[in-house]
Amino acid sequence: MQLEINAFVSSLGGESDQDPTALERVRDTLRSLAEDLAALNFGIVLEVRDVQRLQTVARIIHADSPDR
Repeated sequence: MQLEINAFVSSLGGESDQDPTALERVRDTLRSLAEDLAALNFGIVLEVRDVQRLQTVARIIHADSPDR
């Protein structure tokens, strides 16, 4: 994602101030980046929940296992 941001910022340097579509492209790119960040955040949340679930199951199994 950092490469996408860098490429986008670099491309802005070549934009003409008279280009009527430049603002719309900026909006589209920022919208896309926001969606990517939201998806990444959602994925992280799911991963954390999976880890928490596995830890809970491990604690239950450990608590139920007989001491040797």
